[in-house]
Amino acid sequence: MKLLAERLNVKESEVVEMGQRMDGWDVSLEAPVRNDSEDDQKSFLPHQGPGIEDIVAGHEVRDRISGVLARLDGDLNEKEKIILTERLLNDEPETLQTIADRFGISRERVRQIEANLLKKLKGIFEKELPDVHDFISSERIVPATGSDRA
Repeated sequence: MKLLAERLNVKESEVVEMGQRMDGWDVSLEAPVRNDSEDDQKSFLPHQGPGIEDIVAGHEVRDRISGVLARLDGDLNEKEKIILTERLLNDEPETLQTIADRFGISRERVRQIEANLLKKLKGIFEKELPDVHDFISSERIVPATGSDRA
C-alpha cells in the first residue's frame, strides 16, 4: 500500500480507503431495503434541500409582502417607486449614480430617499406583518450597507 500511495502521490490512508470502497459491492438506489419491503435504498438518503414547510412558509411570506407592497404603491412618489423597484427589490440593483442621473439629483439625495423609504417600509412591515420581520431581514428587500451597489 505504501508503494502505491507514493506512486499515486496520495496518503496511504487514502489508498486503504479506496481499496475498501472497491472491495464493497454496488447497490442500486432503486433496490428494496429487504426482499419483503416496498422501501428502496434512496428513501433513506438525507434530503438536501429545504423542507416543504419552509418552502410553503416562504411562499406565504412573499405573498403577504407583495400584498403590502401593492397597497403601498399608491402612497409612494415617482422617485420612491423607482428606488423601490430598481434598487431595493431588484436582483441586480441599480447604482445610486444611475438613479441620480435619471432624476438629475445627487447620489446622496438618492441615498437619503432610499433611507427614508426603508424607514417607511420597516414601519409598515412591523405594523402589518410583525411575524415576518426575521424573514425580511434575511431576504433581498433590505440592501446591505456600505456599498453603492447594494
